[in-house]
Amino acid sequence: MTKNIDVNYFASRIGAEVIYEGQGVFKITTSDISRPAMQFAGYFEHFVPKRVQMIGNKEMGFLTSLEPALLEKRIREFMSDKIPVVVLCNGDEPLDILLKVAMENKVPIIKTVRSTSTTNHRIVDYLDDELAPEVTVHANLVEVFNVGVLLR
Repeated sequence: MTKNIDVNYFASRIGAEVIYEGQGVFKITTSDISRPAMQFAGYFEHFVPKRVQMIGNKEMGFLTSLEPALLEKRIREFMSDKIPVVVLCNGDEPLDILLKVAMENKVPIIKTVRSTSTTNHRIVDYLDDELAPEVTVHANLVEVFNVGVLLR
């Protein structure tokens, strides 16, 4: 199932702030999250771009260690796969090149002061609710001896 997620509402639900909202919504099909450390190191073979991309201390530390030309190359490769959203954790500010390339590709950037682990749980909880299957049925609900009975 694919859902359109409002960027501002998503940010408020996970306790974050929007740095750049892109088109205001993003499409998501899974509650799985990617930590793109391997992609920043240059390995894209098994990259799943359709997930929320979360950058924590390890990813940010690695990115800041790269030479500017290599940093730009890796960020452009990372953003070229039409990722839905990038979430920065631990109060990290987006690198200038990350923000520039996100704006070019209209990828929302969200920032939170919460830890990567806490943010991960909040995102998964929210997306599990959003992506839960729904069924509409015509029925009546009655109580019989303090037990609810659904009559279809």
